[in-house]
Amino acid sequence: MSDGASRAGDWQAALALVERLLDLPPGEREAALRAGAATPDIRELAARMLAADRQPSVLDMPLANVPAGDTGPTDLVGRRIGRWLLTGLLGHGGMSVVYRARSLTPPAGQEAALKLLSMAAATAAGRARFGREIEILVRLRHPGIAPLHEAGVAADGTPWFAMALVEGIDIATWCREQGPGVAQRVELLLQVCDAVAHAHRHLVIHRDIKPSNVMVDAEGRAILLDFGISRMLEAGAADVTGTGTYAFTPRYAAPEQIAGGAITTATDVYGLGSLLHLLLLGGAPQFPAHAPDAECVHPATLARREGDRALRKALSGDLGEILHKSLARDPARRYPGASELATDLRAWKAGEPVAARQGGRAYRMRRFVARHRLPVALGTGMVLALAVGAALALWQRQEALHQAGQARAAANSSMRQLAFLRTLLDMLVPSNEAEAAMGREAVIGEAARRARTELSGQPVELAAVQVQLGRLYRRIGRFDEAEQLLDQAMDLAEGNGGFGVPQRVEILLARAQLMTDRKQDPERAEAYYREAIAMLSAVRGSLEQWQSAKRSYAVHLGNRGDYDDALSQVRDALSHCDEAVATSMECQLLHYQLGTIYGHQGRVGEAIGQLERAERGLRDHHPSAQTTWFVVVRALAAAYAQVGRYAQAVDLLRDMLDSHARVFGRPTVDSIQALTTLADALDRLGLFDQAVDAAKQAMEQAASIHGASSSQYANAVTALGNARYRYGDWSGALEDYRRSHALMLEIHGAEHAAVAIAEGNVGNALRDGGDARAALPWQRAATERMARTLGTDSRRYAARLSNLARTRFALGQLDQARAGFDRAIELYRRHGSEDDFAPHYIRANRALVRAAQGETRQARLDVLEGMEGVVASQGARSGMALESLAWALTLHCRPAPSADCAPLRRRAQAVLQEQAALPPLERRMLSAALADD
Repeated sequence: MSDGASRAGDWQAALALVERLLDLPPGEREAALRAGAATPDIRELAARMLAADRQPSVLDMPLANVPAGDTGPTDLVGRRIGRWLLTGLLGHGGMSVVYRARSLTPPAGQEAALKLLSMAAATAAGRARFGREIEILVRLRHPGIAPLHEAGVAADGTPWFAMALVEGIDIATWCREQGPGVAQRVELLLQVCDAVAHAHRHLVIHRDIKPSNVMVDAEGRAILLDFGISRMLEAGAADVTGTGTYAFTPRYAAPEQIAGGAITTATDVYGLGSLLHLLLLGGAPQFPAHAPDAECVHPATLARREGDRALRKALSGDLGEILHKSLARDPARRYPGASELATDLRAWKAGEPVAARQGGRAYRMRRFVARHRLPVALGTGMVLALAVGAALALWQRQEALHQAGQARAAANSSMRQLAFLRTLLDMLVPSNEAEAAMGREAVIGEAARRARTELSGQPVELAAVQVQLGRLYRRIGRFDEAEQLLDQAMDLAEGNGGFGVPQRVEILLARAQLMTDRKQDPERAEAYYREAIAMLSAVRGSLEQWQSAKRSYAVHLGNRGDYDDALSQVRDALSHCDEAVATSMECQLLHYQLGTIYGHQGRVGEAIGQLERAERGLRDHHPSAQTTWFVVVRALAAAYAQVGRYAQAVDLLRDMLDSHARVFGRPTVDSIQALTTLADALDRLGLFDQAVDAAKQAMEQAASIHGASSSQYANAVTALGNARYRYGDWSGALEDYRRSHALMLEIHGAEHAAVAIAEGNVGNALRDGGDARAALPWQRAATERMARTLGTDSRRYAARLSNLARTRFALGQLDQARAGFDRAIELYRRHGSEDDFAPHYIRANRALVRAAQGETRQARLDVLEGMEGVVASQGARSGMALESLAWALTLHCRPAPSADCAPLRRRAQAVLQEQAALPPLERRMLSAALADD
């Protein structure tokens, strides 16, 4: 070992020793130091640290009107550091003292927890490292992380930082007092995992995860504290790969920390595992005393001593494997990061297979049966009771083929024939330019002729063709014809033992997908999806067909607003996209579907990552699947527009529309939807005339295909209204929105989410056009209708609540507006992720209400933090970020300017000068806020 590494190890050992010594009364420390087993070098270094801890610091300097006192921790109350007045002692440990503090300058009265890390200033390198780490703490904005207010290093070298004050108790004490069950303890750890994963995504490692650094507030939420020794992961940052010298808590530290090895995100995984070990088993991980290099004692072994039967069962199964993997001595054998650990914990909670247990198909089947005991039991009963049941039918078919080679040959011939027919049917809606060059009439005629002549008397093959034709009709919006063909296919399959599981599943999925598209009988559609998936799982059907069924079911769940369940279905299917099949078409579609769900949850950054992956996979591995590429590109462009990347969205959509014209030569659903998305991106670039043209093209195409009484036409009318709305043409937007609402009502009936959204649009145009009183009944009706159709626990209901709250605020109904905003924020946080922009945006909007209620200081803080949350998620030039900036100007620059007024003015002026094509609505809002100031 080099001298440098040896000195670093001595420093770490001395820090750990001093941490224990400082927990003792002052009179006992010297004796304990002499009696310890440390080497002379470590004892000497520890003695110097103890002496340094006794030296006066900047906190001993009193305020002008406060007499100086002793230097004990409680006597520092009443002293000042920076803008903070220390008002009470919160606690002290081996390495720090924490005070309750109150700001003496704007925002005056702000409460904080001010922490002094005196040991971090023991060396110049320590002070420099602390300064570098403070720079990255400002990145962390997460509900599970106490935010940093301010940090500094005093003239004498004492570092300090002020964090948001978290009122609560540490996680270990909370669990002892509340006595939660195993699942509740895991859920609490999941909250910590999500906070750590957020830090990892921002290139920060915590390095000191332990019970005292996790508080549980009055609402039962876990808050992660103390990033004071966190590390940067950025390329080129100093001290990234070395061990460094920093304090940590040995009993919760990873082996590589104690050994002075490299620190990675897996180091935090060990800390999370140690914390979970404590929550479940009451103590830190245990290692065999006789074998210091051995793995920690398996949790299942320790659980056998516990009286809690549920805990023994959990730790003897997948949860024990998850915990053991988190605590692996070798970092490479742990989860690579907190998000992967969280994924496995959530899989355990859902009864799904976990990565920690690398089981095969039998293990996955056991997990499936455990999750679906009733459906599996019912399915088994049906097989036993009905000779024509799906699994038995497949077995009979396999037996017949095994016993009769001639029958097998005939079946293979039929399947080859069917494969050729499917190729012909695909050409009816071509997937590339080469197929588009063929005459469609010839293709249709050939398919019809073969169906009549070659499939006569072959019900299995004929039903399969009918399913393909039914899906084709569904794609072009001819739902009645599709339903008729699928009903005929189902009739052929009923009671016919020649139909195997794959054929029956295809019919079930086609019928369910049609019901999803028609938005009819969702319970029946869900039953079809579940039956199809259960059948495939029970007989070990085709992986691709099983994945397709899971993906289709996820689409159905997403349409109902059940995004968490949809996410579970897609992740389960994606877990089988290993290296061998990662480039398959179905895996690309699963990435697309995952991105779509993330978008619905407000996780736009993650959505873009998945959609880009799907788009790239289709281009690289499936270049002929241009129709599928169109769908993915349209979704990716919409996501780009959502985060302010409007020009990129426009370029992508124009390329897609050019390619679409070459393939089809006529309008389709894809071109209509692309044009509506293009209209949105163009008007946000300020290209109002082009936006209106795109919306009108979408209307013309929809009318030519589906008529002027279709949902596609209504969506295009809405796009035209959106363009006029953002341009400030309130009367034009109102006319379009009323027209769209009438169409949605006619198409879908009264109780439908699309009608509620259309009503809300009418209300928005009325309110922002100056008639909030007329807007109120529209917004109220939209909110009530959404509650009836999708329930009161969804993001779509939250959107209606927030728009109703804006209208109530415009009418001066402050208490009702405040309650609506509060509820919307709660819902968005529950159904989104830490990167969701929506709760930040609404928080900034709610600040206007708080200011009107006299809460000026808190309103100013809320609008700034809300704005920065939107910027972090969507970018500084997104529409919602610019609206938030206008609100911040309003609150900070009048009536009496705050210290933040001038920087906000410069920021707004720079936006107005730099972005020539600023959207008209946002330009008007910023200009008005500057003029009012």
